[in-house]
Amino acid sequence: MRILVDAHIFDHTPQGTSTYLKGLYNAMINIADMEITLCAHNIDSLKVHFKDPRFKFVPLHSNSKWKRLLFEIPKITKQTSYDFAHFQYITPVFKHTKFITTIHDILFLDFKNYFPASYRIVKGALFKWSAKRSDVLLTVSNYSKNAIQQHYAISKDRIYITPNAVTVNDAATTKSFRKLPDNYILFVSRFEPRKNHLGLLNVFIDLKLFEKGYDLVLVGGKKEAIECETFEKLQQRIPKEYEARIHFIEGASAEELNWIYKNSACFVYPFCRGLWNTAPGSRGGGV
Repeated sequence: MRILVDAHIFDHTPQGTSTYLKGLYNAMINIADMEITLCAHNIDSLKVHFKDPRFKFVPLHSNSKWKRLLFEIPKITKQTSYDFAHFQYITPVFKHTKFITTIHDILFLDFKNYFPASYRIVKGALFKWSAKRSDVLLTVSNYSKNAIQQHYAISKDRIYITPNAVTVNDAATTKSFRKLPDNYILFVSRFEPRKNHLGLLNVFIDLKLFEKGYDLVLVGGKKEAIECETFEKLQQRIPKEYEARIHFIEGASAEELNWIYKNSACFVYPFCRGLWNTAPGSRGGGV
C-alpha cells in the first residue's frame, strides 16, 4: 500500500496535529508492504521527525496553503500512483486518489462564542466538504466522532477513531539544559487567544501564588503571526514586579519536555471564558 501524507504542518510551530502524524506514521512504517511518502516545504524538518530510512519525501515548493491544495498536491497525486493521500481537516480541490482525512475536532460548532464568525463560516464549510468527499474519515475521540456525525450528517460507520497516544519514556533519565525554578506551575500550548494564557496569568496573580513559592512556566512556540501577537499582548499584561516569576520556554525537545512535565508542581490547562477582555485582578478568564 502506498500512502502520501500532507505533512505541511511540520513547516510551522509544533502542535498537536504534528505530534499526531509523527506518532501515527512512525508506528505504521513497521507494517509490511507499506510505503509512506511525506510532503512538506521543509524536508529537513521532516527528516528530524521521521528518521526511518523507509520513509520517502517529496518537497513542496510553496508555503501557500492555497497553492498546496489547488496545484501542488493534486499534481503529485496525478503523476504518481498512490492508494491513498492523507490530509488533516481540508482536502485538495482535485481528487486523483482515495482520500483519508483526519478531523481532530469541530469545537467551533459546539462552542461558537470562542471562535470568530469568519473562522466558523470558512472552516465549517471546508471541513464539512472535505469530510463528505473522504473515503476514510478519522478523528481522535468518541466526542469528536459524535460531533461530526451530528453536525455533518455522516454515518458513524464511516468514522474511525485513531486515539492520541503517548511515547513511553523514562523522564527520570532525561535532564533539562535550562535553568528552571524549583517549584513551578506548567502550561504547554502554542500562543493564541483561545488557549487563554491571560486567564492563567490573572489567576496566578489573583491567588498570589508567587507568595506561596510558585513560579509560572509557559512552554510554547511563537512562529506564526497570531502567536507573536498573542505573546506580545501577554507580555504587556505582566506587571513588572512579577516578570522574574514568569518563564517562557521555546524550542524544547520531546525528551526535555518530558522532563519539564515530570518536575513541575502541577500542570494546568486553562478553560477559556474571557479572552482579552479581562485584566489582572478581574478573575475574568476562568481556569
